[in-house]
Amino acid sequence: MTKINAETNLNGTLSYTGDGLLAAHTIIRPDFTDARSYAYAALSRRLAQEVVRVNTSTLWTNAFTYDAGAAGGLGVLTRAGQSAPTGTLGRAEPMPFRESTRRRIASRDALLTGA
Repeated sequence: MTKINAETNLNGTLSYTGDGLLAAHTIIRPDFTDARSYAYAALSRRLAQEVVRVNTSTLWTNAFTYDAGAAGGLGVLTRAGQSAPTGTLGRAEPMPFRESTRRRIASRDALLTGA
Protein backbone atom coordinates (compact mmCIF):
# COMPACT_ATOMS: atom_id res chain seq x y z
CA MET A 1 0.00 0.00 0.00
CA THR A 2 1.34 3.43 -0.93
CA LYS A 3 0.13 6.58 0.83
CA ILE A 4 0.67 10.16 -0.27
CA ASN A 5 -0.53 12.95 2.04
CA ALA A 6 -2.22 10.29 4.22
CA GLU A 7 -4.31 9.06 1.27
CA THR A 8 -3.99 5.57 -0.16
CA ASN A 9 -2.97 5.94 -3.81
CA LEU A 10 -1.84 2.43 -4.65
CA ASN A 11 -2.84 -0.89 -3.19
CA GLY A 12 -1.93 -4.36 -4.41
CA THR A 13 -2.84 -7.93 -3.57
CA LEU A 14 -1.32 -11.25 -4.61
CA SER A 15 -2.79 -14.74 -4.40
CA TYR A 16 -1.04 -18.04 -4.99
CA THR A 17 -1.95 -21.57 -6.02
CA GLY A 18 -1.55 -24.42 -3.55
CA ASP A 19 1.91 -25.19 -4.95
CA GLY A 20 3.21 -21.63 -4.72
CA LEU A 21 2.65 -20.26 -8.24
CA LEU A 22 1.13 -16.81 -8.70
CA ALA A 23 -2.62 -17.27 -9.29
CA ALA A 24 -3.75 -13.63 -9.43
CA HIS A 25 -2.70 -10.12 -8.67
CA THR A 26 -4.59 -6.88 -8.43
CA ILE A 27 -3.23 -3.35 -8.33
CA ILE A 28 -5.71 -0.62 -7.44
CA ARG A 29 -5.30 3.13 -7.91
CA PRO A 30 -8.07 5.68 -7.50
CA ASP A 31 -8.37 5.96 -11.30
CA PHE A 32 -7.47 2.43 -12.47
CA THR A 33 -7.55 -1.22 -11.46
CA ASP A 34 -5.15 -3.77 -12.95
CA ALA A 35 -6.48 -7.28 -12.28
CA ARG A 36 -4.81 -10.38 -13.74
CA SER A 37 -5.16 -14.12 -13.24
CA TYR A 38 -2.89 -16.95 -14.35
CA ALA A 39 -3.33 -20.62 -15.28
CA TYR A 40 -0.56 -23.18 -15.54
CA ALA A 41 -0.07 -26.50 -17.34
CA ALA A 42 -0.69 -29.36 -14.93
CA LEU A 43 2.51 -31.35 -15.34
CA SER A 44 5.09 -28.77 -16.42
CA ARG A 45 3.81 -25.88 -14.23
CA ARG A 46 4.55 -23.52 -17.14
CA LEU A 47 2.36 -20.48 -17.63
CA ALA A 48 -0.41 -21.49 -20.04
CA GLN A 49 -2.82 -18.56 -19.83
CA GLU A 50 -2.99 -15.00 -18.53
CA VAL A 51 -6.31 -13.18 -18.21
CA VAL A 52 -6.15 -9.39 -17.94
CA ARG A 53 -9.18 -7.29 -16.98
CA VAL A 54 -8.90 -4.37 -19.40
CA ASN A 55 -11.92 -2.56 -17.99
CA THR A 56 -15.08 -3.43 -16.08
CA SER A 57 -16.58 -5.40 -18.96
CA THR A 58 -13.62 -6.57 -21.07
CA LEU A 59 -11.16 -9.40 -20.52
CA TRP A 60 -8.03 -9.98 -22.60
CA THR A 61 -6.69 -13.54 -22.62
CA ASN A 62 -3.16 -14.44 -23.63
CA ALA A 63 -2.23 -18.06 -24.32
CA PHE A 64 1.29 -19.46 -24.24
CA THR A 65 2.69 -22.47 -26.13
CA TYR A 66 6.04 -24.08 -25.45
CA ASP A 67 8.15 -26.20 -27.84
CA ALA A 68 5.49 -25.71 -30.56
CA GLY A 69 3.19 -27.93 -28.50
CA ALA A 70 5.50 -30.98 -28.59
CA ALA A 71 5.72 -33.05 -25.42
CA GLY A 72 9.05 -33.46 -23.65
CA GLY A 73 10.72 -30.39 -25.15
CA LEU A 74 13.18 -27.95 -23.62
CA GLY A 75 10.46 -25.57 -22.51
CA VAL A 76 11.15 -22.85 -25.06
CA LEU A 77 8.29 -20.35 -25.44
CA THR A 78 7.30 -20.60 -29.11
CA ARG A 79 3.96 -18.78 -29.23
CA ALA A 80 2.34 -16.09 -27.17
CA GLY A 81 -0.76 -14.21 -28.11
CA GLN A 82 -4.41 -13.51 -27.64
CA SER A 83 -6.67 -16.53 -27.50
CA ALA A 84 -9.47 -16.76 -30.04
CA PRO A 85 -13.02 -16.61 -28.62
CA THR A 86 -13.24 -20.40 -28.86
CA GLY A 87 -10.30 -20.75 -26.49
CA THR A 88 -7.82 -21.82 -29.18
CA LEU A 89 -4.70 -19.85 -29.90
CA GLY A 90 -5.27 -17.02 -32.35
CA ARG A 91 -2.93 -15.71 -35.02
CA ALA A 92 0.09 -15.13 -32.84
CA GLU A 93 3.35 -15.22 -34.72
CA PRO A 94 5.94 -17.74 -33.48
CA MET A 95 8.69 -16.25 -31.39
CA PRO A 96 12.06 -16.54 -33.12
CA PHE A 97 14.47 -19.18 -31.88
CA ARG A 98 18.03 -18.27 -31.16
CA GLU A 99 20.55 -20.19 -33.22
CA SER A 100 22.03 -21.73 -30.05
CA THR A 101 18.58 -23.06 -29.11
CA ARG A 102 18.20 -24.60 -32.56
CA ARG A 103 21.58 -26.33 -32.16
CA ARG A 104 20.65 -27.69 -28.72
CA ILE A 105 17.37 -29.08 -30.07
CA ALA A 106 19.17 -30.64 -33.04
CA SER A 107 21.79 -32.17 -30.71
CA ARG A 108 19.11 -33.56 -28.42
CA ASP A 109 17.21 -35.05 -31.36
CA ALA A 110 20.43 -36.59 -32.72
CA LEU A 111 21.15 -38.20 -29.33
CA LEU A 112 17.62 -39.55 -29.05
CA THR A 113 17.56 -41.01 -32.55
CA GLY A 114 21.19 -42.15 -32.59
CA ALA A 115 21.89 -40.17 -35.78
